[in-house]
Amino acid sequence: MNQIEHLTDKTVHVHYWDLQASLPDEASHLGLLSREECDRAQRFHFLNHRAHYILAHANMRRILSRYCDYPAEQLKFGSDVFGKPRLANPATDIHFNLSHTEGLCAIAIQSKRPLGIDIERIRPIENEVAKMHFSAEELHSLQLLNGEAWLNGFYRCWTSKEAILKAEGVGLHIPLDSFDVQVLPDAPPCLIRARDGARFHHAWQLRQLDLCPGVAGTLATSGEAKVSVFKFD
Repeated sequence: MNQIEHLTDKTVHVHYWDLQASLPDEASHLGLLSREECDRAQRFHFLNHRAHYILAHANMRRILSRYCDYPAEQLKFGSDVFGKPRLANPATDIHFNLSHTEGLCAIAIQSKRPLGIDIERIRPIENEVAKMHFSAEELHSLQLLNGEAWLNGFYRCWTSKEAILKAEGVGLHIPLDSFDVQVLPDAPPCLIRARDGARFHHAWQLRQLDLCPGVAGTLATSGEAKVSVFKFD
């Protein structure tokens, strides 16, 4: 496992890598991708988006191959009814979730338990975006914050919600304002309550991730777990 500790249902491994790095040997990355992935890469209009997609998916395969003890280029992926990716070949109990933002990509991996991860580059954003997507309780908490604290609170809220929905595997089929998460910086991150038909399969537990400066991140797990973070080069 190349010094990666054994993965269990009580441990989560988060690997992250820089997407701004150049691709001096793009062919070596493309050689790991499926025909579908290569076709999708070709459809990107901007070359940097294409390069980021190729590197993200090639490294995802490299990392998962270590846990599966299976060649990266032979991994096959399927998806559930809402499109959440899963490993289809080899047969495995490994769950994973991928997230990327401007210049950075991360994958969270756990055995036997679903999980979700979301990372977002912190940049200025209008208050109207919060009003469109957040619950009344979350908006009230944000009103207690100003300046940089407000911005960090916004992204804490956003990544927490996204991580939960990705862990559930439902995308945006559950409205973002139908459940409340903790926004305030002095309180531990958590799912406070679900309302208005937001029915979750697990009482998701949240953990903030500090992968690099200027990027907010949240991990959602279905129970207590030891989290280890690795920089993938």
